[in-house]
Amino acid sequence: MANGKAEGIRALSANDIQKRLENYDKNYPYSVGLFVLIISFTVMVLIVLLLRWWLSWRYHGRLILEDWLMLPAAVFLCCLTANTAVGISTAGLGKHIWQMTYEEAFRVLPILYIHMPAYIISTFFTQMSILACAHRIVGHASSPWLLWLVRLGFLHWIIWLPTTLSVFLTQCLPIQSNYTLSMRFDPNTKCKSYIPVYVIVATIHVIVDFAILAVPIFLVLKLQLPVRKKVTALALSSLGFLAASCSIFRAAFAVLYSKTTDITFIASWIAICSHLEISLAIIASSLPRLRQRFSLRASTAMVALSDNNNNNNNNNNNTPSKHHEAIGLRLNTAIKHTSHHSKADPNFDNESQLSGESEKKVLNIEEDIGLAM
Repeated sequence: MANGKAEGIRALSANDIQKRLENYDKNYPYSVGLFVLIISFTVMVLIVLLLRWWLSWRYHGRLILEDWLMLPAAVFLCCLTANTAVGISTAGLGKHIWQMTYEEAFRVLPILYIHMPAYIISTFFTQMSILACAHRIVGHASSPWLLWLVRLGFLHWIIWLPTTLSVFLTQCLPIQSNYTLSMRFDPNTKCKSYIPVYVIVATIHVIVDFAILAVPIFLVLKLQLPVRKKVTALALSSLGFLAASCSIFRAAFAVLYSKTTDITFIASWIAICSHLEISLAIIASSLPRLRQRFSLRASTAMVALSDNNNNNNNNNNNTPSKHHEAIGLRLNTAIKHTSHHSKADPNFDNESQLSGESEKKVLNIEEDIGLAM
């Protein structure tokens, strides 16, 4: 294997061979930091998703489509986490190639093989959930070109899933040679390099990610909201852009992986980028929903507290509280205003209805992107 006799595995450099011979009897420990990082992000994602599902159930009485799509995304993220954790602790993932034992070299191929399908499927369902949410937001905005952009996003991911899976799973033939080290020495085993295809697919992947992330930002700028809400929208979107940036780094490490002999060390960075990309994407897509639901519950609690305080101050008097007086005053003013204008202008009712529908759309968009209070 060190001399390049294994199909699809580069021969070690003279420097790596020398290091291996000098440290033949040493047993290098696995990377605890990498292990903790992977587990921590997965736990964080599960906590966020549980809160999201609970609040969605309380708010809607059911889970909506993008919530259901997050379920398989979370399942395959957990599979990816388990696979990476096993790879770190037992298969030398994260070690330099010259630090590997033969047992670790034998175990690492299945770990590397399982990683890609778990990553692809988890990413697919995560992106489909994000697109389902974007489709609903664009539907409120009544923007045809944004709607087509989201539909193209759906089309991209539907094509991306079988393409990337088929390319990766058949990289070496026969199939067993992808995860069995001994078969890499079989003269009938052939491995192909799909780096050009991967670079093209990864580039389109990144472009689509940033295009979909720009949808809520474009709508916020178009709605001419207060500066505070614009800043909030940018802050909520920052994690999404960070997740998309992780996919760029992952693609760069994948290209480096195809050219280096230190595959186990580079593969650990691919694993980190994969976990960060999926985890940050799930958290970023959930934050607006969590902010909206918690803000609503906090506002309800504050109103209830205010009413209780006013009732206590009135000492069981039948006089309405100031809170209800204020609401009544605003309602009376609105009724008088509507009545006055409807008498003066017969077209006022139609204009008022259109204005109300427009305002409702704006409120729906603000709620979907976590800006409504």
